[in-house]
Amino acid sequence: MTKLLSSANPTPTALRWWLLALLLVCPLFFCPGGKGAEEGSKEHQIKAAFLYNFTKFVVWPEPRPGSPGDAFVMGVLGRNPFGNELEKVVRGRMVGGRKLLVKYLSSVSEATTVDLLFVAEGEESRLGPSMKSLHSHSVLTVGESSRFEALGGIITFSTLQDKIRFGINRQEGQAAGLKISPQLLKLAIPARSGNP
Repeated sequence: MTKLLSSANPTPTALRWWLLALLLVCPLFFCPGGKGAEEGSKEHQIKAAFLYNFTKFVVWPEPRPGSPGDAFVMGVLGRNPFGNELEKVVRGRMVGGRKLLVKYLSSVSEATTVDLLFVAEGEESRLGPSMKSLHSHSVLTVGESSRFEALGGIITFSTLQDKIRFGINRQEGQAAGLKISPQLLKLAIPARSGNP
């Protein structure tokens, strides 16, 4: 049986506190009359925190052959909407005993070298049919548009009632060989494409 990697097995209580804190903070950043650029920055600060916390509730298969002990790599394809926030969030953190690093990708071919791939809105067209090929590399794909989800993305951010939420496409997660925690699945909103 394949040995599985997981950071910590979070308790349901820890997950609830983490999500409650984010859900309480998120509306503060989307108040009417807020500054557009600052609002976008706050939105991606929150999404950066979500990205890190997703790693606590997803189990990846054993690292790729030839890469034992390598870092856990979080990739950002194309345009970087985070500024330096994502690097701040992951600095000094570990996932499954592996050091967590951020890598900025300029091409889709590099996406197979990461464990988690974030695709900003407007960048999803660069993936096209390549999205499904990432499943064979156990890449957790995270995006922020309905088009991303339709292409086979696993987690998709959306804004619902001025709060940042996320949907999870379980079928795509399973196809990638990822085990997504039932606690995280309970917190997800229904996938827009209708896939459970």
